[in-house]
Amino acid sequence: MKIIKYAFALGVIAVAMFVPFQKYYPGLDESVYENIKIGFFMFAYFVVAITPIIKTMDMLSNKDIFEYNHVVVISTLAFLALGQYMKAVLCMAIYGILYDLSYSLIRSVKEDIINRFDLGTNVVHMVVGETKADVDIAQIEKGMNIVVNPGEKVPLDGYVVKGMAHVDMSPFCNDGGTMAVVPGAFVKSGVYVIDEKIELEVKNDKKTCLTTRLFDNIKNADVEISKTEDEAITLSIILMVFFTVFSIGIMFLAPALGGFKNFKPWIIKGFSVMLMTCGITMTSTAGISGLVGMYKCFRNGVYVKDENALSKLARIRAVVFDVEMATHRFASKAVMIAKSFGISKYAILSDANEGEVKRAGSLAGIDEGTCYGSLTMPEMFERLKSMDDFSPQLMFIGDYKTDSVMISRASVGTACGLIESNDDFMDFHSASVISMKDDPVPLVENIKVAFEQERLTDGNIKLAVLYKLVAIGLIMAGILPIVTAMLIEIMLEVILIIRSTNIK
Repeated sequence: MKIIKYAFALGVIAVAMFVPFQKYYPGLDESVYENIKIGFFMFAYFVVAITPIIKTMDMLSNKDIFEYNHVVVISTLAFLALGQYMKAVLCMAIYGILYDLSYSLIRSVKEDIINRFDLGTNVVHMVVGETKADVDIAQIEKGMNIVVNPGEKVPLDGYVVKGMAHVDMSPFCNDGGTMAVVPGAFVKSGVYVIDEKIELEVKNDKKTCLTTRLFDNIKNADVEISKTEDEAITLSIILMVFFTVFSIGIMFLAPALGGFKNFKPWIIKGFSVMLMTCGITMTSTAGISGLVGMYKCFRNGVYVKDENALSKLARIRAVVFDVEMATHRFASKAVMIAKSFGISKYAILSDANEGEVKRAGSLAGIDEGTCYGSLTMPEMFERLKSMDDFSPQLMFIGDYKTDSVMISRASVGTACGLIESNDDFMDFHSASVISMKDDPVPLVENIKVAFEQERLTDGNIKLAVLYKLVAIGLIMAGILPIVTAMLIEIMLEVILIIRSTNIK
């Protein structure tokens, strides 16, 4: 629908430029022909500009002043007033394409994640005694029984009451493998039943089951923006304010120095500079890169709560284990991987016997001097706080069920075993990062994904700023037309998006 809008506007421009009105309506005054063309240009402009204009009015009414949408609307309206009709329409259309491209890609990445939780149907096979009926999933309540056939996704969390089967955990992790379930086992919604039919007693209905909670968290994943994206927004506002003031100076100071002659070219240059301060390329590439990083972590079996959590993950400088995760068979591998990223500080905090904790640290490759056992909960809090103060970004790796309080106290609290557990405890509030499998390795491996996302985002922002500064200089020198500058910005945004989506 949006493509049609831009195509229609370009069609109207083509009519204004190439239809020989004099041929079809001879004898009219030349000014009439000119006014007809202007009318077509004005119509084309408002076709593409009506949404940004309304958005600007709403924002200004809410006293939201620092928004790049405003400079685009003001600049293009100024072009209209100055008789630069083609320039006004094309610049507004290019801005619209930039905006739509950015946010359609953000929606696309979100949908790719959400589609992993798509059950494919809202119909559930309910069982009452010997009677079976297909009903809407919203009608199923806790305590009811449902049947899941081979090849179907488990629609709701529940305990197996009849049947034995294997379930495929790939929707939550590409190499998730399979897990055998028997009567009494707790099965999370979203996994595939592979070989045999099973009957479940529903524990969590549609509003509270795992897939719904993950869906809701991902849907709102960009509410908490990353530190890098926040910095990009701040930088774009600073540049916008600075160059807006600079452009106003161009409009009036330059003609004054030239004896107040030829105002119009300088005013056009001033508004062109103002238009180039639009920071959508900087802010959108940060948002897209953050969501792509979240998606790649999730594909690897690690759920990252939001972009802010991903940004924190990229800045990890210390890792603290609970004793259970430190004795995991892959704990030493996790420590080696983390060390390869330059993380040098490790510790274990536990209420277990100190000798046991030190042995666990020795096996995991952690200095026994930082393995603390026989601690009370307040002592663990105090120790964690002192370590967090010393290392501003500290990751605590614990069991999501027993360590939720400690997880919530760390700057990056992480939990393991959400899918493989045999119970229904799901604390999405305490943990910033959750490993679907009971394995610390994916957690530390995805530090690299987060770090790469931060590096690429930072590089993209620098490239966008550099281009804007060069473009403004060329516009001032009269070398680069504003329409060409904005077309180049579209190509630059595509390049930056490709860079962002190539996170390993």
